Amino acid sequence: MMERMNLNDFTHRPCPVCSSGLSEQLTHLSFPLFDGTPIAGEMDVLSCRACGFIFYDTPSTGTDFDDFYRDHYHVRSYALRDNHGAESAYLAETVDILRRGGVDPESYVVDVGCGPGHFLRRLHEAGFRDLMGVELCEDYVREMAQCAIPARLGSALSLPLGERLADCLIYKNIFEHFLDFNAVLDEIEARLAPDGAVFIEVPDASRYADFSDYAPLSYFTLEHINHFDPIHLQALFSRRGYELMLSGTRMLDIAERYPIPIQHALFRRQGAGGGQEIKDFTLAACVQTWLPSPAYFMSAELEALRDSRVPVHVWGLSYRTLSWLGMSALKDCEIRHFVDADPRKQALTLMGRPIRSPDILQDIGADEAVVIGVGPSSPSMRLMLEAWGFSGNVVVLH
Repeated sequence: MMERMNLNDFTHRPCPVCSSGLSEQLTHLSFPLFDGTPIAGEMDVLSCRACGFIFYDTPSTGTDFDDFYRDHYHVRSYALRDNHGAESAYLAETVDILRRGGVDPESYVVDVGCGPGHFLRRLHEAGFRDLMGVELCEDYVREMAQCAIPARLGSALSLPLGERLADCLIYKNIFEHFLDFNAVLDEIEARLAPDGAVFIEVPDASRYADFSDYAPLSYFTLEHINHFDPIHLQALFSRRGYELMLSGTRMLDIAERYPIPIQHALFRRQGAGGGQEIKDFTLAACVQTWLPSPAYFMSAELEALRDSRVPVHVWGLSYRTLSWLGMSALKDCEIRHFVDADPRKQALTLMGRPIRSPDILQDIGADEAVVIGVGPSSPSMRLMLEAWGFSGNVVVLH
């Protein structure tokens, strides 16, 4: 475990929960990103010495992250999630949670970071009619225009609501992405009705070690620059005068066989903030115990590919795959091609190399290897290789 000393005790990024500039470096993460990506792929995992919150230090700015999510965040499976029964059941349960918290169909509900509108559509089906979506990505706003629910370009720092105040602001799985919580909370206070509610969903970092098939560090992904446990999520809002009305943790697993513990919390505005400061280092202690365990990115199969110098083709460039490319033996393999079925990614380059269509894999030889990346399509990708008659080595990342 390393500590920041002297001037390095003051990070690029202060603690987003308590604003302290003093932190302890726990580990370093490296993510090779598509060429031209506006955010940095090198990040330190920090523990705040004042309150115990876990977050990433990054030289990237808020403008960099807005640019990234608007124009560079290529996650094809996110737009397709609505087709899965597990997602529908999960969202239906979320509607019930809002109702239990006093958010009724007459409420003016704004979903910030609504994406293609999965949750807004469920709310509409449940009888909610006064709905609005806010989204950085213009493609999603255009997609929302095809349904009966309005959506506008905007961000968590600039909600395009005009003079109207929201009865309920929804932030589903986006607070873990925010660089500056204070700026987001300022905008919430400006746009929320005096007795309004805020509904938050974020991964529950206190549950990262609950799954025998996944190392806790596998949840330290590129995009999640904040790692909340329930006590720090409540602390963030109680400091601003919000009361916790209900909370809990549910499992989300959308066709990836990769369970994610998602905590939810509904807060109501009560008045002035300034409650008791939270100092809880339970999660920080857990992270420190995870680090000495066998490294998440150790793989005997990848090490064998590296040592044999066989040609390797990497198929499926999810951001979790890129983490393997940055922190495992895969980075030192004899990589011939990067491959992805998404036409948007085929228009990009990675580490200066073009990204090919999967068709190129039909012509590779049995003395070559294919590394299938992390994602919901990995089983079908392996079946495709078999259908093409590929008899070489196949390594599937998890």
